[in-house]
Amino acid sequence: MHRTQKLGSGLIVRQDVLESARFVFFASDIPEFPFWSPGGTAFVVNYQSRPYVITAAHVLEQTHRGDEPVITNTRWGTTPVRAAKVHRVSALDGGKLDADMSDVAVIAFDDSIGVGAFADTAYIVTEETIGTSDRGDALIVHGTLKAPSYISATEVSPSFASLEFEDVGATSDDPFLREGRAYFDDPALQSLSGLSGSPIYNVTRDRLCGMVVRGGIDDGNARIRFMDIFDIAKLLESISVDQ
Repeated sequence: MHRTQKLGSGLIVRQDVLESARFVFFASDIPEFPFWSPGGTAFVVNYQSRPYVITAAHVLEQTHRGDEPVITNTRWGTTPVRAAKVHRVSALDGGKLDADMSDVAVIAFDDSIGVGAFADTAYIVTEETIGTSDRGDALIVHGTLKAPSYISATEVSPSFASLEFEDVGATSDDPFLREGRAYFDDPALQSLSGLSGSPIYNVTRDRLCGMVVRGGIDDGNARIRFMDIFDIAKLLESISVDQ
């Protein structure tokens, strides 16, 4: 799903938000279980020429104390890129915001690690490549499904899926969240568990438009709640200023 986009500088780039997605898993100190995952997705972005990883905070909060998230260099990569710090909205706002708005985490890296560590898979975030979704827009959610993903002592095998939704607007009292709906006539798709933290691409507008916070499916009727990308971009701006 490579898209051609023109940046404000005049530079024309081709990038694929699917390639930015990562399976969220952790390294443990238990020899028999060196890796494990609570289920969840993250995605790598290039913001002001620095790499960051965005995910849902509740995905990271399911970890055991001391276990570190493993961020691979590519979607299917085996080379880890060591994280430096995890920033959470709840830590920045003192826990005053709604739980859903606080459910955002951004992983930052040391100055020695540039966007090149991710082999050109970090999605470039600028005013020209992100945008707010609108009612009726076509969306693609790309993330991992927990049930078919597999981890053993010697193998980490995520199961990625690209699912099409339609934006049905802001349907809750939470001003930060929008809703996407879809129907899937697929008996194998019984759960959306694992999609939390997934990037959402607006096909109608050719823009990255948000991140999945939660979702579910019942008799083929699927719903997701997602956070607007501009709210996430504000967090990235705040973090980059402090680095």
